[in-house]
Amino acid sequence: MEGKTKKKEKKSIKSTFKTIYFRHGSFSVLLSIAIIAVAIFANLATGMLPEKYRQIDLSSSGIYTLGEQTKTVLKNLDTDINVYLLFQERNEDSRLNTLLDRYKELNSHIKTSYIDPVTNPTFSNQYSSESLKEGSIIVESDKRYTVIGYNDIYVTEYSTDGNYVQQFDGEGQITSAIDYVTTNNLPKIYVVTGHDEVVISETATNRLSKANFETESLNLLSVKEIPDDCSALIINGPTSDFSSDEADTVIGYLEDGGSALITTNYTTESMENFNRILANYGLKTTSGLVLEGDSDKYYSNPLYVLPTIENHQITSPLMDAGVPVLVIQTLGLDKTQTRSTVEMTDLLTTSSSSFVKEINNGQLSSYEKEEGDQGGPISLGVAITEKISEEAITHLTVFSTPHLLNDSIIETLTVCNTDLFVNALSWMAEQESTISIDTKSLTDTALTATAYQANLSALIFIVILPLSCILIGFVIWLRRRKM
Repeated sequence: MEGKTKKKEKKSIKSTFKTIYFRHGSFSVLLSIAIIAVAIFANLATGMLPEKYRQIDLSSSGIYTLGEQTKTVLKNLDTDINVYLLFQERNEDSRLNTLLDRYKELNSHIKTSYIDPVTNPTFSNQYSSESLKEGSIIVESDKRYTVIGYNDIYVTEYSTDGNYVQQFDGEGQITSAIDYVTTNNLPKIYVVTGHDEVVISETATNRLSKANFETESLNLLSVKEIPDDCSALIINGPTSDFSSDEADTVIGYLEDGGSALITTNYTTESMENFNRILANYGLKTTSGLVLEGDSDKYYSNPLYVLPTIENHQITSPLMDAGVPVLVIQTLGLDKTQTRSTVEMTDLLTTSSSSFVKEINNGQLSSYEKEEGDQGGPISLGVAITEKISEEAITHLTVFSTPHLLNDSIIETLTVCNTDLFVNALSWMAEQESTISIDTKSLTDTALTATAYQANLSALIFIVILPLSCILIGFVIWLRRRKM
């Protein structure tokens, strides 16, 4: 009896291994082991990859993702760059660490070092007569060095309603510094004063500095000729006239192969001598302001024109970016007959629905086109060249408004006015490229969705996905029940 029981037990154990439940269970165990093995292998393989493949930039504004300008600068970099970060050990900045690691991955010439200003207080003395604050960054090559302030990297921008946005300018400042300490020729821009010109704002001046343009004021009455180190002049919207000698100085400088960026401005004053500078290159301004009649071509009102960006070396990067230029309270530019050696190309133009409106007693008679009004298209910006000799070429850029760099525009609206201005200076100074990298927001932004999108998302995530999971589970349970 006992023998029969043992045989029965052996038979029962053997039959257990042959059941469909055992086979499915064994398959599940083997599959789990295989998945775990693949996961371990993938984890080990990932750990062996370079850091740029292991660390994905998950920041909302891509603060660790290097742009094309930075990649180009690093690709052409063939000299060592020392980056000294003045931080106490406990205060090291993780954002800057990660960002600079990306730089070092693209070019081994980038070397970084942390300097503790408490334990090594005299280190910065060789770079500045004043004590540098903690958080400063020193970028140095064998040519020169520059210092980036902590507040230049973490920028707080305030709006008119009292709110603020914190911006991160790490890439813009570091790439600009690398370009500055390695470039052979630093362009110097002289800004003409003394004629009630529109002052270039601090925001715009900082942007020019970031593009590695050195700026200096120039009163034409105090000089007999334009300084030899002048890469380009800026004459920004004068409202009182030049003297005859001042106009002759500018004309002589241009006719010798000089460069200038000139913007015009509406004024009731006679501008005879200033207008001579423009006339020498086949230009005159309209006597009234330009209004845009096509509602797709203006912002908020017809005086806020969104011109067509025409193709030129100055504007081609802007056309690729697809960001508009906004021109406000602008005159028009009319072309007149001039020398055959002068070549002129439109940069900004209005639509055929635009028109010029005269101003009477400080006011426009209407915002509608009337009989006698000059019609469009109207030029709002031109680039001019004239070959003087094999070595000398005159470069002149003229815009019909001095408000391209208006703070209320460039700080609150998504426009490329500053890039246009910087590109024009770069073209005139014959710079191959300039650094113009926007800041990146550190402020979290809410997802904006229409009511339809919100309802559709709710339907998918609250109804469809849960019901799908329940249905799949029921089907699997039903199949196993029949086994």
